[in-house]
Amino acid sequence: MTGSAPARSGIIAEHHLWSISLVDSAKLLAQDYGLAAMDAIHLAVAIAAQADVFISGERLGKPMFRVREIATQSLWETNA
Repeated sequence: MTGSAPARSGIIAEHHLWSISLVDSAKLLAQDYGLAAMDAIHLAVAIAAQADVFISGERLGKPMFRVREIATQSLWETNA
């Protein structure tokens, strides 16, 4: 599936192309926040795509939730 596809809730998922600047951004995120490589890449892509929020299956407390460049949310968060 390529391009944009609207989800039921109005959220749009996008395909975003790789670039050297994207990899450089991921490296900086990894260095600044102590992220694992794939977490840094996923977050760099979300930031480059100008996503409003990054939703992760990781539990709260992981380094990705300290990233200030994009709002992050865990699937494990409870809405009280």
